[in-house]
Amino acid sequence: MPTLNPETTHPSTGPKTEPGKFESSKNALKHGLTSESIHRFPLEIREAYTEFLALQYGEFNPESLNECDYLEQYAFNRFQLNRAQPLLAQALDALTLDPANEALEKRYARLTRHVRALERSAQAALHELRTFITDRLLSAELNAQLAKEIPNSGLAIPTAFPSHRLLETKQIKRTPANLTLRFVKDQIHRAQAATTQQPQAKM
Repeated sequence: MPTLNPETTHPSTGPKTEPGKFESSKNALKHGLTSESIHRFPLEIREAYTEFLALQYGEFNPESLNECDYLEQYAFNRFQLNRAQPLLAQALDALTLDPANEALEKRYARLTRHVRALERSAQAALHELRTFITDRLLSAELNAQLAKEIPNSGLAIPTAFPSHRLLETKQIKRTPANLTLRFVKDQIHRAQAATTQQPQAKM
């Protein structure tokens, strides 16, 4: 184990007070929380994000391109939010110790805005992600019911079909079978209407 040279070893000269600590962290805040890409961050942060993103993929198991897109939007904003919250707490501590400091007050307010924006972005991406996952899973269940109701019909509900909107319809029971019948009837009516509207060939 190497020994330390007392002539080249010095105690830390970093800030000791909470206002001082917050002052030294403002450079990391200035170009960090508003970033829209992880690629501009140092390697250590990029590696931490890669691990965090892998955990999110394991939790949500996205399959479609839309699901992956919204998952990565959610993960990035969530990761940024996890980084911002300690800074916000540090800013509050500094402001508590020096409440008359206008600079600290402005920085705390700015941090609060960043945190709230990240929370909104994360929630919006999570909502869209869950919607696409719900549609995919529900369409698979509806197609299974459809195959039982009308075998060899050739009808299939697309993966991206907004099946969640059918669940919100109050006029039908919220069961896959009834949703399938509603979808099938719509398909049949459209096919019949298209056939009726086609001009008959002249003899």
